[in-house]
Amino acid sequence: MKSMRLRIASSIVLAASVVLLLVLTGCAAVPATIVGSVSFLNYPQRTFPPAGYAGAITPNVAYVRLMDADGAGAALWQSPAYPVGALVNSATSDEGEFLDSFVITLSDAQISAATMPLRLEAFLFGQEAVGALNPASVDRYSTYDAGAGEDIGWYYSFTIGSGEIKVADLSVRIRY
Repeated sequence: MKSMRLRIASSIVLAASVVLLLVLTGCAAVPATIVGSVSFLNYPQRTFPPAGYAGAITPNVAYVRLMDADGAGAALWQSPAYPVGALVNSATSDEGEFLDSFVITLSDAQISAATMPLRLEAFLFGQEAVGALNPASVDRYSTYDAGAGEDIGWYYSFTIGSGEIKVADLSVRIRY
């Protein structure tokens, strides 16, 4: 419960900061803004590493990336590595453990060039990625399922226009 409150409070503070910035700047040339957070959730019934996983298991990092065309298009943004560390080998609360918050701003040109809807995706890797994320990598061991199944929360699809603010809370999870 504490983690969920922290994640919600963090998103509210970030969104309020963005709104305050818009008011103070007079809303001139306001970029589209995505405010979000990422948490880690390891269900107790899941084993680590998952069956069939062949990559390194340390230092365990999470990433968030923003794609256009609902995940089928180009990467518009990629987060830094968010440390997950020892959480991977322990049970977490039902709400998960808060990792970090992020703010993404997109210019009008980026919005115009992007194919909507956009998709935010969260992934768990065994070690830091070099360059662009590759969800097909053997070093990834989080859920990556187009249907999402019961692991809803690892992605968020949305449409955004110039000057809009979207809030997204993602959770990265170990797959079965």
